[in-house]
Amino acid sequence: MHFPVLLPVRASPRLRALSAFIHLSAFGAALLLPWPLLLRLLLVAALAVSFFQSWRAPELREIHLGEEGDLSCRFADGRSASAVLLPGTRLFSFGVLLAARCEDPAENPATPPRVCRVPLLADSLPPEGLRQLRLWLRWKYAGEKN
Repeated sequence: MHFPVLLPVRASPRLRALSAFIHLSAFGAALLLPWPLLLRLLLVAALAVSFFQSWRAPELREIHLGEEGDLSCRFADGRSASAVLLPGTRLFSFGVLLAARCEDPAENPATPPRVCRVPLLADSLPPEGLRQLRLWLRWKYAGEKN
């Protein structure tokens, strides 16, 4: 693998389709509940808010994997920040759940670092991106254990 590796991140169509299916199922179930109409409408409104929040584009736009094991992120607002992997990062056969603490030196030191938890499937990265990210994460974890 040649470093540095830049991985552009986009919203996963599979994850969006799954989210839409789950929300539509919940809408149908909420409408069929034997509750008063007002409670059902409040539940449907909460589900609508949840659906629109899950449909937003990810705020993480690019992942930079460095040669020395460094990780940095670029966000939708254009800012870049160095990142530290958190123990919540998980590797799966179908994707990666990336958990990182992003420390932007330009931010006010009093503000806490941004914690990013991003599900990355094969369709959220370039064709070889998921394989490269999983390989880099395995290499990074193996280096920390030694």
